[in-house]
Amino acid sequence: MKSTHMNGSYPNESETGQTLVIGSSGFIGRFITEACLDSGRPTYILVRSSSNSPSKASTIKFLQDKGAIVIYGSITDQEFMEKVLREYKIEVVISAVGGESILDQFSLIEAIKNVNTVKRFVPSEFGHDIDRAEPVEPGLTMYEQKSKIRRQIEECGIPYSYICCNSIAAWPYHDNTHPADVLPPLDRFQIYGDGTVKGTPALHLSFL
Repeated sequence: MKSTHMNGSYPNESETGQTLVIGSSGFIGRFITEACLDSGRPTYILVRSSSNSPSKASTIKFLQDKGAIVIYGSITDQEFMEKVLREYKIEVVISAVGGESILDQFSLIEAIKNVNTVKRFVPSEFGHDIDRAEPVEPGLTMYEQKSKIRRQIEECGIPYSYICCNSIAAWPYHDNTHPADVLPPLDRFQIYGDGTVKGTPALHLSFL
């Protein structure tokens, strides 16, 4: 139940290059950050200095203890983001901002374009493929915002990957059981072909 859209090529991308994760204290962002740290990549996390949530502070502390390097600031500050990308020699930027902050990525995209050293940008997606879905409100507005972000990325010529996991089972399908007796592995997944295919969606639902 996942598809990945990519552009650009991989030869110049380092497997140990500096990675910046935005939204690391969120539900999805935390796991992305942990995976980056476990891979051995130098991992930086952008944290809003105005955040006063105890749960988010606890998550940030946990990630720091695992080796994450905290940078305080906002993705809406384009000049600041350009400085961060240059000074820390960031190669990969992963955004996991929440639905209310989708359009904040415009400033980040402009910063990435101007710096021109980021080798891969992964915007906040992790849901349905917005270019193939036909939602209604209340989801329509967020889909339209994500579509604007996609078009801006493509217009700027930034190397990108769109990761679409489709529905998160714990949300709409929380009362459904897994359709197979053997659970899929949680530590790896299969990428078919040479890694440049536009999309490889699959769907398997069991209604009990």
